[in-house]
Amino acid sequence: MTPKKYRDMANACRERARESRALCDTDGFLSQGASDEMANRYEIAAKWLEHGKTHEFNCLFHGGREVCARQFDGQYGLVWIVAEEEEARFGRKFIPVGKKSRIQKELGLSERMERRPAGYSTKNGRFWRIDDRAEKEET
Repeated sequence: MTPKKYRDMANACRERARESRALCDTDGFLSQGASDEMANRYEIAAKWLEHGKTHEFNCLFHGGREVCARQFDGQYGLVWIVAEEEEARFGRKFIPVGKKSRIQKELGLSERMERRPAGYSTKNGRFWRIDDRAEKEET
């Protein structure tokens, strides 16, 4: 796929939604909403391709080193779950998310947005991070 193809698909969805709105009152609200949603997802996919299949993710750092961790929405809200080797280093498996986190400050951690290789699904409209290390091992 190319960004142009995704944009063409987005425009086709918008046109279907416009036609549906012109032809009916409120009966078509589900198909109109679905067409609008898919148009948005296709636009996002086009931008993702234009950015070299990358996306901005919130990343956890210890100094200049990125910590091997992922975010998880748990029982008490959003937390970082660190990898086993990081757990041994920091003495914690779960670290609260947020720049104001007292625990992050005590451990010398910080968060920042970084552009990373990513996958994107137009089916659910979600990005996922592609692990740089795994990709390097494959090539």
